[in-house]
Amino acid sequence: MSEGEILNEISNKSTVQGWIALCYAGLLDEPSIDWPRINAAIRARWKGRTALTRIKEQAWRNRERGMSA
Repeated sequence: MSEGEILNEISNKSTVQGWIALCYAGLLDEPSIDWPRINAAIRARWKGRTALTRIKEQAWRNRERGMSA
């Protein structure tokens, strides 16, 4: 998964938050990710702060379990 790919997934109206969390988990160890850009895309796609918080928390849980996209 790359930054461009997750941004494409976020913009796809049929993509669910659980999938974005898996994609996000796959990028957590990448050194040159523009997190503010990704986070802004998530906030724009799903209004409010709860979606971003939920995706981040799920991404970290996924990472701890060794799950990512």
